[in-house]
Amino acid sequence: MFRTLNKLACTILICLGVGVLSGVAYLAYNHREAWYIPIKDYWVVAHIDASLHQETIEYWDGRVTQVLSGDQFVMKAASGALCSIRLTGLEAPQATNRLDQISVEDAQRSQQFLSSTVMSRDVRVAVTYRPSREVRSGMGIVFLNGTNVNQAVVESGNARARLEFMKGLPRHIQLGLLKAERRARRNGSGVWTSSSSPLEVSRTAF
Repeated sequence: MFRTLNKLACTILICLGVGVLSGVAYLAYNHREAWYIPIKDYWVVAHIDASLHQETIEYWDGRVTQVLSGDQFVMKAASGALCSIRLTGLEAPQATNRLDQISVEDAQRSQQFLSSTVMSRDVRVAVTYRPSREVRSGMGIVFLNGTNVNQAVVESGNARARLEFMKGLPRHIQLGLLKAERRARRNGSGVWTSSSSPLEVSRTAF
């Protein structure tokens, strides 16, 4: 009798254990956006392997006078100097093959988005890389009335986040770019639409 009760108790405990584990697995899956993905993102940005290390070295303020592509523009500083800025942490489409209509459209849409966002407006750039002190050009994080333009471009689907351009950036900027790309993917925006071709990226070097 006692042996039968022990078997019954073991069976009940095993069933309860399986039920608990199943419940935990179910909750983990349904809350992966809040639990697993942030942990994964922290691990990814903590192990970026890139030769280009960036950090905020200065701030430039000015008005955008020309948008060259989906991730690059020219602005006029208060001193009157023209500065060429490339948005860091991302890469926008570039129509390297004019025969590829989808590639051309992606590049045009990306440039139009950045233009509609910053053209003729005052911005602040946290400059994170300059090839030379003698040249007024660099990579950086662009802010418009407190809005992170780099993140907005990625979230719109008009550029992809690039880890090789994130090393040394503030952690919240890195995580923000990864989260923005995830939203764009989920929404099928811009370069993440099914009709878009594999992304040709802008690799303008300063």
